[in-house]
Amino acid sequence: MASPRLARAAVVWTATHEGGDLKEWSGGQNLTKALPDKTVRKNAEILGEQVYAGKLACKITVHPDDTFGQYNQDRVDLSHRSTLTGEGKDSYVSGYYYLPEDSKTRTEILFYETDSSFRNWMDLWIEPKQSGGTTVKFGIESQGANLGSVLLWTGEWTPATWHQVAIHVHWSTNSAQGVVDLWFDGKLVIDAVKHNTKFDNNAMFLNVGMHRLLPKDFTEVLYLDEFTEADSLADINVGAPMGMPGGAGGTAGASVGGAGQAGAGAGAATAGGAAGGAGGMIEPPSAGGGGSGGVANAASAGTNNAAGNTMASNGSAPAQGNSGCECVLSGPGSEREKSGVVVTALAIFALMRRRRARA
Repeated sequence: MASPRLARAAVVWTATHEGGDLKEWSGGQNLTKALPDKTVRKNAEILGEQVYAGKLACKITVHPDDTFGQYNQDRVDLSHRSTLTGEGKDSYVSGYYYLPEDSKTRTEILFYETDSSFRNWMDLWIEPKQSGGTTVKFGIESQGANLGSVLLWTGEWTPATWHQVAIHVHWSTNSAQGVVDLWFDGKLVIDAVKHNTKFDNNAMFLNVGMHRLLPKDFTEVLYLDEFTEADSLADINVGAPMGMPGGAGGTAGASVGGAGQAGAGAGAATAGGAAGGAGGMIEPPSAGGGGSGGVANAASAGTNNAAGNTMASNGSAPAQGNSGCECVLSGPGSEREKSGVVVTALAIFALMRRRRARA
């Protein structure tokens, strides 16, 4: 009997913006604005002034006149029409967001909306705190104009810093079967909450950008970069953004280990990129530099400690510390050498006893 074919996990969509245009997106709202002087203003631009990875990112700018239809709202956002939102399917999406300064008003920066019936059903938004600073929140459902009316999480948003938001949804109109998970900067903040994740049977599409609930007389900016959608968690690279101190749930990326003392092997790896936390996604360790006199052997799967640091294990080369040097305590070769020394010593001892007996 032929064995069943296993479905392979796959990345189904990315938006890296390295092509210099918005073709990776399905469209959006108010991406350009026709002005009274006959010029056209770009509200969504691909620029290199603030980038998470690569050379380009998307800059979203919302102005007081970026109104949306008959609704009393300011809005500039990009859309992605997912193929993974059917009943019983799973989607995983991650992306990076950069807010240059603290939020001045409640603004949706990520939300899922139903096609055809156009019902907001999951919302991530930022809003100013009364004491100063910015709060980030995630909710589900929309009862009238109250977007995200079932609040699931509240956190702190630091401006002038790249933040990663990752979301997994098991899509279902059945509240006993729908599931939501959310990661913020690599930390799982919503863990398998059950809810009806679809308002109706229509497909869902993703919107990211700046969607202000009420019109305001000021301009705000948000940068977006490195979006990925896949059908498995492993493919969306959940982890603390580069340059950010890792907390619980951060990603520990194994970097190239530096050349060490004699015996430093290529199997060793040190924690690279953002320091990871407990429960973080662990990237495979890469080869470290061989030390003088060392033998370079690739390490196999690494293990992680509570801090999220990756340590090479099960490889031919012993583990290397952060200093680049290593101490070889034992191994197959050294055990054979010890055995040979012991045998030689016993032989010499026996020969001396025989000589004494003859004397």
